[in-house]
Amino acid sequence: MKENIKQGIEDIIKQASKGIVKIGDEENGFWTFYTRFYFCIEGKNNATNLKYPIINVPNYKIFIEQLDDYLKVAKNFYKMDKEYFELDDVSFSQKLFLDLITSATNFNLNNFILYMQLKKEMISKEIPTGVFKLGSYNGINILGNIYKNTSNLESPYKFEIAFDNGAQRFKLPSIYFGIANNTAYVMAVQNDKDKQTNELAKKLDRYFRKVNKDVNMEDIIANVSPNALVSLTLFNSYLKQNGIYKIIAPNFMPVRYHANKIAGYNKNKISIPDELGGIKTHSKLVQYFKEQNREKQHEFIKQHNHNQFNITNKFSYLFLRYCHHFSNCFATYDDATQSVITYLNPEQQFGDNIIFDLDKSVNANCNLNGEKQI
Repeated sequence: MKENIKQGIEDIIKQASKGIVKIGDEENGFWTFYTRFYFCIEGKNNATNLKYPIINVPNYKIFIEQLDDYLKVAKNFYKMDKEYFELDDVSFSQKLFLDLITSATNFNLNNFILYMQLKKEMISKEIPTGVFKLGSYNGINILGNIYKNTSNLESPYKFEIAFDNGAQRFKLPSIYFGIANNTAYVMAVQNDKDKQTNELAKKLDRYFRKVNKDVNMEDIIANVSPNALVSLTLFNSYLKQNGIYKIIAPNFMPVRYHANKIAGYNKNKISIPDELGGIKTHSKLVQYFKEQNREKQHEFIKQHNHNQFNITNKFSYLFLRYCHHFSNCFATYDDATQSVITYLNPEQQFGDNIIFDLDKSVNANCNLNGEKQI
């Protein structure tokens, strides 16, 4: 088992240093990943371009042992992925390893054995999945729905929240999370791509803007989505009902960032027509295509970095904004781990803002043991 893992991982290490990873075989087809990262194994570094992430492995033997332990648990947790992606055992191990790296922060990459232990605990913690009544607000049911994610997503679980009046439903942004060491790790708060146009959605979308009451719109904490704030508030209420009062929210995953950049870079590349293939490189026409490529790719990188800046900051501001309202809670940015750490307070807070009523709307016995599942 460990020897197979070692061979598979060394194959990933070699391929990733060149910017493209293929998993599988020629007969059954390859899964291709455009990503670049390097390894520093017991002081030996294979990096050729220092702008890309480096995974630090001080002891390779321990690294393989810990990875073996992680994969035993991960293969069971993500067992549906193997069949879905049509992978054999070695390819499945490679994909799980690659997905693990993709969701790591810079701190995780530098402390990879600790990171594997943390992720193992997250997927070892069994959380009931399915739909349950989270609470009710103004006569409208609030439904929670917990899913197991696929291995390529940032977190093991997704927490969906929807307001349902029996005839229509309004879905709020989903929370991507895992739980370990009695701490919730929130990796993302994301909206569905599909626009909701029913009357309940329109009504609540406008109504939830009331959370902005008495907030200085020039302050950085105003730069958050009201719907995302409502989602986080309800999720935090759920955590408090379950005795979880600490949240760690990492805000940057460098391998994922570079993978998206490389994929977009290639997508925005203009192919030189085949009929120009034999023309010398100094040809004005070929030079024109090269200049068009540079311009198009430069615009993509500029937009990509702008989007990442907004995503990273808005995600961090969300926790600061929550603590602005719930002043008995505390949030701080930890520069070493590039994470926002939030400490919740079990005592209920009151004030002249709908956010406090939303906090109180979560059922008192809505808990991780699944009693409220429907």
